[in-house]
Amino acid sequence: MCENFLKAYLTALERQDTSALEEASEELKRQTRLEIEDQRQRGVRETYRQVKIHQTEIARYQKEAGLCLIRLQSAVEYYYEEKKTEDSREPAESGGKKGKRKRSLPPGGPVKQQTRYNMELVYIQDIARVGDYATALGTVCPNCGAPITRLGSKFCEYCGTGVIPVDVRVWKLHRIEKE
Repeated sequence: MCENFLKAYLTALERQDTSALEEASEELKRQTRLEIEDQRQRGVRETYRQVKIHQTEIARYQKEAGLCLIRLQSAVEYYYEEKKTEDSREPAESGGKKGKRKRSLPPGGPVKQQTRYNMELVYIQDIARVGDYATALGTVCPNCGAPITRLGSKFCEYCGTGVIPVDVRVWKLHRIEKE
């Protein structure tokens, strides 16, 4: 399941569209949207071709009051390329004015990379026993970004926007990080 989510995550980054992460946690979707926005601000588009996940291992299992966290680590290989987007701004060739122009790709094309990704699964066993530790989940309001401090909250306590509570008794992929 996590390996499939990792591939979907890389696809979402490449397509700059989070629809491939429909079943992921809101936190992972938010993380992906932020990374896509970063690509857009830098004027690049990342591509991941021929993705192969060689091995996935449990790196850590942590059980707290009513909450379980599993950290997995995957060895991943792919061909990576960072392409400049057509609407990237750079000085025009004449007059020094800024204008639109298509940037040429760096020579050599995609580069084969091997790296590790850490993935974090969260499982809420007993919502009543989680207590203050729930703030460590990193859940935030989808509207204003304020932290959701209570597990099961239906509304943001800062802006009043409705929030979707964390599913209880279900494993959710909460975070993906490139090492």
